[in-house]
Amino acid sequence: MSLFDVRNPRKPAEIDKLVIGKRGTDSPANRDHHAFTSLAMNGTHTTRVALPVSLVEDEDSYDPKTALHRFEVDRNKRKIRHLGAMKAVGSQSDWWMRWNSTDRSIIIDDRLYYYHGGHFRAGSWK
Repeated sequence: MSLFDVRNPRKPAEIDKLVIGKRGTDSPANRDHHAFTSLAMNGTHTTRVALPVSLVEDEDSYDPKTALHRFEVDRNKRKIRHLGAMKAVGSQSDWWMRWNSTDRSIIIDDRLYYYHGGHFRAGSWK
């Protein structure tokens, strides 16, 4: 995941980057922008970001773990911070779901809701 400074649209500059997983890691957001969720928090310099990821941690045994990863972007410090992930329900290694999945999430204050593979999960942002 990369954070870009686009104050000058003719010269966008990458200002922070976070590598997620190993070769084979994927996100439905690569094919569908609706899979990406963000919320600028009122009264702060923080933007919350939720991104569904099919995470590959070991390239030798392709067994992706599907989860909704949580990030916070500090707009003052211009940094991305990974806060962890909410596991998907019932489809941890359904590789075929990666291409057919309709992943969605909603951030409401400190609550996070995740839809994946026909199942909903709810939890706290923190």
